[in-house]
Amino acid sequence: MTPQPTLIKRSTLSPPYQASKWQSYQVLLDIDEMKNLIQYLGDFWIIQTSGVISIGKEIISKNHFLEVYSEYINDLKHGQLPNDALFLSYFSSIWTNTINALYTFPINSEQCLVKVETPVIQLQNHRFDFFESDQKFRSTLGLNAIYWGIQFSFPNLFQNEKLEIFKVRDENIFPNVSLFKTMQKWMRASTIPTRFETNCGIFNAPIRIGKQCKWINTHPQLYSKGLKVI
Repeated sequence: MTPQPTLIKRSTLSPPYQASKWQSYQVLLDIDEMKNLIQYLGDFWIIQTSGVISIGKEIISKNHFLEVYSEYINDLKHGQLPNDALFLSYFSSIWTNTINALYTFPINSEQCLVKVETPVIQLQNHRFDFFESDQKFRSTLGLNAIYWGIQFSFPNLFQNEKLEIFKVRDENIFPNVSLFKTMQKWMRASTIPTRFETNCGIFNAPIRIGKQCKWINTHPQLYSKGLKVI
């Protein structure tokens, strides 16, 4: 990994980041699988973008991210619900192979905001539920929704400050295209769609699961929801 860089600092805020038509992977990985994914992607940075951030703490080390993710998975393996306060900011980070995709805006001598300017891989805490009324699985952050890893998203369209719209395809213009393509390749090889046995029958869900998650039915919320991964 190249030496840790310093993010660009700006004294004014740019117009809000505009992107759309997202490609997403909603996936639960075992600890070793997350390690393998991070290693497979090669050189990239994990950067906090959620809320007010202490200056100098914008970049999250890969080892620290893995420590937090390991705690999240170990809770599920032992039939416990993870503590949102410990992992939400990490699961709301961005992954990028170019530091120039972001900038910082200081709000005082100790704190700043981190803003995205060009396409990056965006992470989001992922939860879902099964709705028996129409027999559908849906991603939701509703009450008692089931913890299911992370959603990784990347846009197909991007609008710049001049209101010009681009298809996010050219790696020379949008370096993170190559990072997301590499992630796609790993996801297709290392994860599968999740097949559930429910009170209404057997269904394939659009969410994915790592092939090493043999422990999945110890997940504390599946039994209470009448769900079993098969």
